[in-house]
Amino acid sequence: MADQLRWWKLWTTALDDPDLANLSMEDCWRWAALGVLLRAHGEGGTATWRRPGHALAKAWRTTWRRLPKIARRLPGVEVTDTADTITIRMRNWHKYQEDSSAQRTRAWRERRRNGDGWPTVTRDGQPSSRETEQTRRDETVPPLVPVTSAVSARPTNGTGHGVDPVWGPLNARGFPVAAYHRDCPDQTWSGLCVDATFPGPKPLHPRHCPAHQPSSPAENGDSPW
Repeated sequence: MADQLRWWKLWTTALDDPDLANLSMEDCWRWAALGVLLRAHGEGGTATWRRPGHALAKAWRTTWRRLPKIARRLPGVEVTDTADTITIRMRNWHKYQEDSSAQRTRAWRERRRNGDGWPTVTRDGQPSSRETEQTRRDETVPPLVPVTSAVSARPTNGTGHGVDPVWGPLNARGFPVAAYHRDCPDQTWSGLCVDATFPGPKPLHPRHCPAHQPSSPAENGDSPW
């Protein structure tokens, strides 16, 4: 099966290649045209043409009889020919053509289909930059303890509104029961008067009974400025 790709890489170092520099302009074109034909119709840098070999003869502007002679003038090329076939191979094809973004993209898409879009290690066995960055995030970002999610995820423990794994039973608003005073002189405040010293989640605008009124705006949850 042919490679069937739409491009062939001509490296900038070709300008400094002494073997290419010794070719005529006509043979330089033939060498480049051969690369294009091998990419379009060959496989892994090798292709075979059968007599009369119209595609190759047309690209090189010559005849079937002269194809082997011209091919042997081109650098980095191996030629095997018979009366009815000619096989041409570019020796350094993998080095200059196969290690490309197209192959890496195909491999990445294959990993995506298998559920793993990014490699966890580099070619030398070291953790990839993406894997290292994720590890740093995991080490520096503390785990979140969602209070509201505990309402549905935890047993009710008799309160009817769930239990937070850190702060205990929750009230109907999703806040810890421990965040409220239970010893208010006026029992109508029971479960409504917020304990300003409670370290866990509290309402954004807390309410306090007269007996537990904070002495400063900061304790009340408001900015003193």
